[in-house]
Amino acid sequence: KLSSPKFTKPVLDTPQTISVIKEQVIEEQNATTLQEALRNTPGVTVLLGENGNSNAKDNIFMRGFDASGSIFLDGVRDLGSAVRDTFNIEQIEVLKGASGSEYGRGAAAGTVNLSTKTPKLDNAGEARVSAGSASNKRATLDLNRAFSETGALRLNLMAQDSGVAGRDFVKNKGYGLAPSVAFGLGTPTRVIADLIH
Repeated sequence: KLSSPKFTKPVLDTPQTISVIKEQVIEEQNATTLQEALRNTPGVTVLLGENGNSNAKDNIFMRGFDASGSIFLDGVRDLGSAVRDTFNIEQIEVLKGASGSEYGRGAAAGTVNLSTKTPKLDNAGEARVSAGSASNKRATLDLNRAFSETGALRLNLMAQDSGVAGRDFVKNKGYGLAPSVAFGLGTPTRVIADLIH
């Protein structure tokens, strides 16, 4: 199911090529970046420095056209020049072809929408720790708490300090913080405020 309310029909009945990469698939494959998660979608190519493009950001080409300027976060254009982490991503929605009616001006190739994790009306928590070759160390935490019948808080944290296999002086090091609060869950009027750093 797509996260945007602009899509009034199920994905099966929408006359457009749409792929939804769910959180379960991202976790099962341990895809920590948007580039790794997009390997699940045919027709999407990630460039790593070719044609003068930087390899320090998500260089996405779809169907042969540059789509790196058509990445959205909860339906809002995300023009950040960075490699996007998946620690706070609920699902990734890939729309191929013209999608101006959904998100506004974009590339002819299509768009990629990242749907972030939002609070839910339950108490849940999940912690993940991984270690591997090339000094790979990563930890994530996902906490959700309901504080009333219609309100909830959610906190997602990530810390990573890894090397790169086969490269001596290259590191993937960083942290992520994503708190969010929601009011009016389960009612016709909802307010959700979130921050990602």
